[in-house]
Amino acid sequence: MTYSDRWMSGGSGPRPSAAWIWALLVALAGCTSDRGGARAKPLVDAGRDATLAATADVSAPELADASGAHHYDSSIYSFVACNVYHDFPSLDVKQDSKFEIFLDPAITPGQIESLRVFGPAGFTFEFMNAPFLEASNGYLYNDREPVLWYQAIRAGTLADGRYTLEVTFKDGFRGRHSRELASNFALRDYYLAHKSEMHYSPGSGVSPANDTTLSWSTFHDLGGPDAYYNVWISSGTAEAISGDTARGDNIFVAALLDSKAGLNAGMSQQGSATDPLPVGPQTWQVEILDANVLDGIDMIVFTSAVHFTTR
Repeated sequence: MTYSDRWMSGGSGPRPSAAWIWALLVALAGCTSDRGGARAKPLVDAGRDATLAATADVSAPELADASGAHHYDSSIYSFVACNVYHDFPSLDVKQDSKFEIFLDPAITPGQIESLRVFGPAGFTFEFMNAPFLEASNGYLYNDREPVLWYQAIRAGTLADGRYTLEVTFKDGFRGRHSRELASNFALRDYYLAHKSEMHYSPGSGVSPANDTTLSWSTFHDLGGPDAYYNVWISSGTAEAISGDTARGDNIFVAALLDSKAGLNAGMSQQGSATDPLPVGPQTWQVEILDANVLDGIDMIVFTSAVHFTTR
């Protein structure tokens, strides 16, 4: 299996306009060239702040053309640099990492010259400016994601420290956006130790396309740590959701108005009279995170997929 079916976005029911969503994101989350994002996360790993302070490393080179170095900073809405555990049966190695970029939707891939990430100890990574499906690295299109969206899945984990995204445009200007990463593998470890106790519904059978309630066990239910939960659903019977038809609970937008969005959430309503789920087989899974702010995510766990049918 490739990673091409692994990411998603959107929401059920009537949705605000793209302009409204991202104007709110910019206004409330802020858009500076060097922010780590306001974090609303539980303390799962002890000593995380001390680790971050000891390993922070600004490795991005200084720009010669300083006058244009930050021209496009406000066009970079969010930058994700985190470790990820994909609990997909076909994978021999389930622990990896990923980068994501969310850019102003007025920007097109044709305007971009390069997208590079600089990190601790001379780390560098380059995004491909091509469709994501070709190499699990590039841009994606989803009608429910009103931004220019890049994602790259990377083998291996990311070291703690500062990661700086630099986007170079063909007009000669650039934009930068930085964030700090402090590993939180305790989230993954708790999942692995207790996943046999977690339950998901519906896990089979038939459910109405215009009113399906998805529910799952949370770590909190099992006496464990707080975490944030996002559910995603798409058509088909694959072992992971499909990015081109995915929809779900976008807790990252909801968190702009409610800092506790997704916190210990164990239920989601999907489909409505005006925006039903497609009829037929459905795949859904839960994304477990240590933050509900994109720039603040350090660890994500994607649970194994669950299936049912709508009518």
